[in-house]
Amino acid sequence: MAELDFMLAKEYSEGMKMPRGFTTYAPIGWLMSEKLDGYRARFNPDTKKFVSRQNKLYNAPTWFTEFMPDIHIDGELFCGRDGFQKMGAVRKKIPVDKEWFDIKLYAYDLPDQSGDFMERYQALVEVVEKAEQVWKQIQDSYPIFQNVTCPLVLTEHVKVDSIEQMKQFYQDVLKVGGEGIMLKDPNSHYENKRSNYLLKYKPNFDAEAIILGYKGGTGKYSGKLGAFVCQPLINQG
Repeated sequence: MAELDFMLAKEYSEGMKMPRGFTTYAPIGWLMSEKLDGYRARFNPDTKKFVSRQNKLYNAPTWFTEFMPDIHIDGELFCGRDGFQKMGAVRKKIPVDKEWFDIKLYAYDLPDQSGDFMERYQALVEVVEKAEQVWKQIQDSYPIFQNVTCPLVLTEHVKVDSIEQMKQFYQDVLKVGGEGIMLKDPNSHYENKRSNYLLKYKPNFDAEAIILGYKGGTGKYSGKLGAFVCQPLINQG
């Protein structure tokens, strides 16, 4: 099976240096969306499988994968803010149907579609709208899914009109437990690499401390470093 690539984000910071070859740069005129704390995934319609950035398979239930539209979708398997503990379900070799009821594929992009991001996004809107209609029919036919919302969700984007507006959007996301925001050039094509056209903006938590020792890793990290044991510096906040 051929490996699938992902468009990966670079870090955004205020006053960041403009990449070579650009005459204007982020964020004014770009599109912003909430950065989701889930598992990045691509849906491959040829195999009806989800793969991670490392091209490892996520073993989703058949009803979940068979429902997905017949098109490559780049997105995030996500079950809501503060729901990361539930996301362990996507790592199981044998999926449990009920554990996937709250998990959705939040669609970011259509990697194999031509055109710039705005054109791909408009196509994505139509794909999700059609999927929602199909899901309503499934709910009518199968009572088990009556209280389960559509497994495919559109990741909504908002145009950045000003720095102040972007910062407010960013702060609003953090206040409700979000991780940060993503910024995307609406005129960009999908790049199968870390791209200057996709940026992530999230808090950086840095603090100075004294390392007192360490703990060994467990499970698959057995025999490796697990964590440092640290003591904060006095009067350093």
